[in-house]
Amino acid sequence: MPESPVFEDVKDEGKIVKAPIVEVIKNDWRNVLRGIGLRVAETAGYAVSITYMISYLKTAELATATETLVALCIAAALGIFATAGWARLTDRVGRRPVYLWVCAFGIPFGVLMFLLVNTGLVLLIIATFVIAYGVCQNALAGAQGAWFPELFTANTRASGASLAYQISAMVSGFTPFITTLLFESMGWMGPALLFSAYAAIGLWAALVTRETWGPAERQAAEKAAADHALAA
Repeated sequence: MPESPVFEDVKDEGKIVKAPIVEVIKNDWRNVLRGIGLRVAETAGYAVSITYMISYLKTAELATATETLVALCIAAALGIFATAGWARLTDRVGRRPVYLWVCAFGIPFGVLMFLLVNTGLVLLIIATFVIAYGVCQNALAGAQGAWFPELFTANTRASGASLAYQISAMVSGFTPFITTLLFESMGWMGPALLFSAYAAIGLWAALVTRETWGPAERQAAEKAAADHALAA
């Protein structure tokens, strides 16, 4: 597979950075922090709405293991298509609008999803998993694949995006521990508010992060594709 043109240009122009991690931390640390905030909403939110929710349903005796597994499998199956669908939507409307709307939705959904599962109704539990996975997680993941690399210059792109991904994953790793503590002190409202807080972090990060795929970029891409088609 040939290298992408933007990386070939970096090589031809002699702009290869010997220590890209050092370079991106030194000169582009703000975008690394923005990327961490953007991804925490997805990974940590998933840890609450899916990982912790499985345990919560069993502990609270709201669903059997089979019912929970069915709900999870349905959500995961739909998620295969949802991520690609959300990614295509970001190609049409931009990365930032999708992130803003989904994170804004996630703030009230933190409480709503627990209210839904607390009914003990299987259909509502399935719907909760589908929304949590197919919207709150898949939409953000679909946007990240393009948005994160676009935030950085070509010679530090891989390192910058990787730092945002890995650091946010480490931060999110504490979520199961935090949800347990919150549940012991506040009941289900604790994890619900934690999910909302993660969505709020994502919303803030999206607000302070620039759009990388606006009308100008989309028009340029369409023109390049048309020129390539004519040349072929």
